[in-house]
Amino acid sequence: MRLNLVPLAILPCLCGASIPRACSEPEHEQFAFCNASLSTSARIEDLLRRLPLEEKVTLLTARASPKGNMSSIGLPEYNWGANCVHGVQSTCGTNCATSFPNPVNLGAIFDPQAVFDMAQVVGWELRALWLEGARENYATGPHLGLDCWSPNININRDPRWGRNMETPSEDPLVNSKYGVAYTKGLQEGKDKRFLQAVVTLKHYAAYSYEHYDGIDRMAFNAVVSRYDFADTYLPAFQASVMQGNAKGIIAGL
Repeated sequence: MRLNLVPLAILPCLCGASIPRACSEPEHEQFAFCNASLSTSARIEDLLRRLPLEEKVTLLTARASPKGNMSSIGLPEYNWGANCVHGVQSTCGTNCATSFPNPVNLGAIFDPQAVFDMAQVVGWELRALWLEGARENYATGPHLGLDCWSPNININRDPRWGRNMETPSEDPLVNSKYGVAYTKGLQEGKDKRFLQAVVTLKHYAAYSYEHYDGIDRMAFNAVVSRYDFADTYLPAFQASVMQGNAKGIIAGL
């Protein structure tokens, strides 16, 4: 089974962007980190040496730096956590993001290619919306980044869990194949020199609890045997990292 996908138009126009772009101003173009012909490591080294320690700290907050734009070298605020479980959770740009079926539905068709195709479109749309300065649909409305808090590959072990629709199944193998396909689809763009976007696998690892009887996920202690951890909860994360080359993982908090 294949999904018929209609991707968001990828427009080069940045006229709607509401945040500055690194390397877009003449005074920043001469910086080595703006030179795409250099190696990634050389560009990162140049960028880091130009950032004061306090600016590095504010850029590492989860949802939008409280300091905002780093005007000294043209860096904008950065959001490390846009939700992309079945589409980009954002305001609209020239177009709105596509809302695909929930992962629990996609898991039921047993088709990794369909998952890959969906994730490719999510990655395209995330980049387009990011370029247009769209904001995440979140309480503080930070500008989108290129890091997704997805896929959710937790085990769907209890029908009472309120996030069952976010994860593909109760089966470690199905979740593993889903995680690998989603990771590759989202991260791999046409230009192999760069990541299209970045996945953040969630929630590592034995997580399927939100809030009940005065206890929430911030204080819940999942007691899992070593065998069950290795056989049930770990495989999807291991496969997504080793086969999919996932670049991020979020803890089960």
